[in-house]
Amino acid sequence: MTSAYAEEFERTARLAFSMWNRDPASPSFGSFDRQYWGWKYKDFSDATLQYAVRLAVEYASARGAVTTLPALLAGFAHYCARIQRRDGSFDQCYPYERTPGVVFDILSTLIYVRESPYLESGAARGALDRAIGSAARFALATDETHGAIANHFAEYAWELFHYAKFSADTRARAMANRYLDRALDLYDREEGWFEEYAGPDAGYQTRTLRYLVKIAELGERADLWPVIAGAARFVEALMMPDGSLHPMLGSRSTALVYPYPFEALARRDAQFGALAGRVREAWNERRVPVPSELDFCNAIRLADDAREAAPLAALAPAAPAAGPLPGSVDFARAGIAIRRAAGLAVYVNWRLGGALAVYSRAAQGWTLAHEDSGYLIRSPCGSHAWLTRMPGAGALAAASAGRVELRASFHRSLHDEVTPFRLIVLRLLNLSVLRVQWVADWFRRIVVRRLMAGRVSAPVRLGRTIEIGERAVTITDVFEGTPEAAHLDGPLYRCRRVTGIHMASSRYFQDAELAPPGAAWMEEVAPRLAGAGPFVTRIERP
Repeated sequence: MTSAYAEEFERTARLAFSMWNRDPASPSFGSFDRQYWGWKYKDFSDATLQYAVRLAVEYASARGAVTTLPALLAGFAHYCARIQRRDGSFDQCYPYERTPGVVFDILSTLIYVRESPYLESGAARGALDRAIGSAARFALATDETHGAIANHFAEYAWELFHYAKFSADTRARAMANRYLDRALDLYDREEGWFEEYAGPDAGYQTRTLRYLVKIAELGERADLWPVIAGAARFVEALMMPDGSLHPMLGSRSTALVYPYPFEALARRDAQFGALAGRVREAWNERRVPVPSELDFCNAIRLADDAREAAPLAALAPAAPAAGPLPGSVDFARAGIAIRRAAGLAVYVNWRLGGALAVYSRAAQGWTLAHEDSGYLIRSPCGSHAWLTRMPGAGALAAASAGRVELRASFHRSLHDEVTPFRLIVLRLLNLSVLRVQWVADWFRRIVVRRLMAGRVSAPVRLGRTIEIGERAVTITDVFEGTPEAAHLDGPLYRCRRVTGIHMASSRYFQDAELAPPGAAWMEEVAPRLAGAGPFVTRIERP
């Protein structure tokens, strides 16, 4: 039986071929950005999509159908050289972006093609040599300063270690170690989590683990394996009983699971075999978002990870049966409480305003019984929204084995949209002042603050008490204070999944969203906040 890892790689690889401009008569011959070269919806090409060449080459090579590759890879090489800026940078989100992250998204891919036996053109090899050298010089001269993002720093470290091995560049190895140290500075060694902007995010932590494992496998840092093991155990603790990750419990609201680090870890240490087996089962049962269900830019990286995981999974012994779920645990600095009874499992992130998920066990196994991300208020004119699920919105009041009490404040949603006028202004800035490196760096910090890091609170608090018994969970919500501001005068909704910050890699579909039957996606519980509540919700085991 073919594993989901191999199946998802193959599906995404075939999609990659469709996204690849394979027409030699086209000026964008070699591009993987179909929105640009095919539909003409964009005015520039996203260079990070060039990563997809890995999937296409591996797919063709596995079938022994490589006669088309020399010409296609030559087109790829010349196209990458053509879209590279004179300073060595590439663009993803807007022209003249000048961020090292875009380079690091494809640097090892450029090296992959340069070393491919199917790249036969001397001119194409020369073009790639120049592009790789120029890209590395740019990356070594710049930095990412707009946020505490562990998975980015781990990726950059891996890319530079890989480049240093290719080029014997000692400066690249030194910077790789600096990026790795920055990632490790974001690691909570006692609780096992990495910071992603404003707290842990188990989904993104699996991506961080991918790069840490690859660095450790290079033999660069022997001290990484204990960190990898501790971080894997944190992910395991945050896994739902069905092997999925609940996005509402993470700072970046992601549910993606990169499987390669768990398969590699289990290959090294058999005690992680059960964890790798849980990840494998979640993929096979489609309980986690899989590449064929994602947008192309996320799909290609997750599918490549699955490609690397597939042979390890095929060789793995049968995973030991998962034992009973561990008992209750608090991750105090992460802001997460986990409570488990005989047939109930309750996960609460009090720092995210009391977002919670409840699973119950019946004859057919564990199923989602309840999920709740808190409350939402929309202003009458629709110009603003206020909600309780925001990073840092909640604080723990008290916790015991069967009870969790927290307080959370309402914060203004940071979601925003691009308009035609804004796009025109942005392009004018792109073509002028944002071409200056320090201005571009400052602009990125402004964007992050506006869409992800800004906080505006309202003068009202949610008090939430969660009581966990042997057969039922009771949630009691009361509102404290008076909503004095007029912008809070709107309907009050309770939402299953709601986020207050922009995160493009969140909100991928999971089948669990369609359960439990009859649970409304959002429920109007009061015409306005003033005088609303208390609200009591009881979830009972079947």
